[in-house]
Amino acid sequence: MADTVLHWPFSVALAASAVLMAVALLFFSALAPKLGLMDHPSARKVHARPVPVIGGVALFLVVLLVSGLWMNQVPVFIWPLLTGALVLVVVGVLDDAIELSPLWRFLAQGLAIGLVIGLTGVRIDSFGFLLSDQWPLALGVLAVPVTLFGVVGIINAINMADGIDGLAATLVLVPLVLLWLVVPDVAWRRWLAVLMVALLVFLLFNLAGGRRHVFLGDAGSLFLGFVVAWLVVYFSQGDHRVIYPVTALWLLALPVFDTIFVMTRRILAGRSPFSPDQRHLHHLLMRRGYSAGKTLLLMAVYALILAQAGWLMLHHGLPEHWQFYAFVALSAVYYLSLSRLWAIEDTRAAAAETGQQRSDQQGRPLPAASRDSESQ
Repeated sequence: MADTVLHWPFSVALAASAVLMAVALLFFSALAPKLGLMDHPSARKVHARPVPVIGGVALFLVVLLVSGLWMNQVPVFIWPLLTGALVLVVVGVLDDAIELSPLWRFLAQGLAIGLVIGLTGVRIDSFGFLLSDQWPLALGVLAVPVTLFGVVGIINAINMADGIDGLAATLVLVPLVLLWLVVPDVAWRRWLAVLMVALLVFLLFNLAGGRRHVFLGDAGSLFLGFVVAWLVVYFSQGDHRVIYPVTALWLLALPVFDTIFVMTRRILAGRSPFSPDQRHLHHLLMRRGYSAGKTLLLMAVYALILAQAGWLMLHHGLPEHWQFYAFVALSAVYYLSLSRLWAIEDTRAAAAETGQQRSDQQGRPLPAASRDSESQ
């Protein structure tokens, strides 16, 4: 009987998460035009009609509401986490509506991270035995700046991955599932389940298209990046550690690899690392003829393989420094491979453009001035 009583509220929480998420998405979609939260078609976007960018707002509010009403034993860390996330959701909504400068986004990220550190004391105090099994890499006075850098990096990796339907949400869902598998605490597992159910409902709307089509928006990608960043920090540090610090890298390997690639390429080209372009992996796959759906599936499988590799190395107790060296080596392979593939694509594009120009020149009559000069 006791088991039934304990299980029933959790079942209600899961069901309520799904229903509330669907209702919230429909409600905010109707309000989006009045709030200015619409993503309009442009030369850089593939959708043909305005789409509401309210997925992140709905997701945050549903998770907040369910956490407060249905979860009898919400982990204490959740409340500071959601407090910091509120800052990013508000700034993300403003960014979706009026396009804030990058400075405001980074200031908001710094404030949100500072709130969590100040309220909980959780931070990256150690990288573990990252370089050698004889030397634990403690950070000391560097703990706060390293935490700031790491969390900001993950937030923006997820934000930059939000380039096709479902991608950012899927890249967050993968580490959430694997954390759910390794975290022993029941309260944490229940909260993670609520978050994943709400995220799955969003994906149904996001991938459905048509009248119910919604986007995550900057509010959503910032929220998800912030949450997953702090989850891997929390579970890799201190008394609540259940993964190695290096495991966190493997759980988020694909967005980390892709962010390192695009930002390095931008810096080498003399541009800001935060300037927009179309050099992400999903752009490459679509340039090579894959549809958005197939691109999403391929990247989801790749992300899952990398995250599962980290889970298997954790499960079998492979020394942390070997896990890290493998991660660095694979990162280098990713960079060199994408550099080569983009070079091939650029060569093909240049050849196609040259061929098109020649075809146009041969098929069109010359301008009058050119005909006169030739007759002379």
